[in-house]
Amino acid sequence: MLQGFIDHIGQRAHVFSGQLFQLIDQILIQNERRSFHDFKELFPGATIEGIDLSRYGLDHAMEDAKPFLRLGNATNLPYKDKSFDLVVSINVVHNLPDSLCRRAIREMERVGRRHKYLQVDSFRNPEEKQNLELWQLTAELIYGTEQWERMFKEEGYTGDYFWTITE
Repeated sequence: MLQGFIDHIGQRAHVFSGQLFQLIDQILIQNERRSFHDFKELFPGATIEGIDLSRYGLDHAMEDAKPFLRLGNATNLPYKDKSFDLVVSINVVHNLPDSLCRRAIREMERVGRRHKYLQVDSFRNPEEKQNLELWQLTAELIYGTEQWERMFKEEGYTGDYFWTITE
């Protein structure tokens, strides 16, 4: 799941430069307890926190990550405004109904100080849409890339984004 983020950083070198990596001190990862170690390696010295919707997910996280994880909901993040230098949500918000998805996107904006990264399942053509509909298990929203971009604009999302495309 983190590979899309890493690939995106490579494409956006002007945004995610080596200097930026050194400036990021606080990171929030939504529903990505498995990526904790990857982010620790990518951002050494940063304080990384994560939320998971389920107690089961927290109970089964790696032991060394547990102190940095808390039970939370993407639509009502348990943090103060502008708490994080980087807020990351990978394949989370498309699992919410439209109104809650929009709320989760606004929450990312609220708690993020500088940088945000959002990755969602999407499609660019009818074949990819059919593949996505056959492949996805939990997605509430099956939106094309243009529809997602329209939503991001409507909700005031200022961060970077990337697609999970089923080809």
